[in-house]
Amino acid sequence: MTDADATKLMFRKKRPKPYRGRGAVYSWLRAHHTEVAEMLAKGELSWAMLTAEMIRAGVKGGRGEAPTPKAAARVWRRVCRDVDQAALASGPLKRKYPSRISPDWRPQVVAPSQPSAAQAASNAPYDPDEQLARIRRIIAERSGRKA
Repeated sequence: MTDADATKLMFRKKRPKPYRGRGAVYSWLRAHHTEVAEMLAKGELSWAMLTAEMIRAGVKGGRGEAPTPKAAARVWRRVCRDVDQAALASGPLKRKYPSRISPDWRPQVVAPSQPSAAQAASNAPYDPDEQLARIRRIIAERSGRKA
């Protein structure tokens, strides 16, 4: 069995999903991302073998030409970047719904704070005449008139 036969057996025929603004090479590499990544990591696959498999699958480059190994490697870096970004975007956003919280859970008890002297004075009973007199004193001070 030749290298071309081995790669043909490794890639099942998948219908590539079209991605907006991306070509057929990108779509094919994205559809076969896990297989290509494994084979490249093990060193079982070269870019020449991969482009030969793409040509067998009928994948054409941007201008309708056969993809080159150099172009496929460039597109592969873009595919890996996009797959990583998609994984981060859909990553660990786990909410803990109320039905999943332990029935023994209780919120932390916090002791109430002691009011300061100013707050204690402001809690005195409200006297409208005193408030009116205070406002008149402030106005007289700011106006510069003598009372």
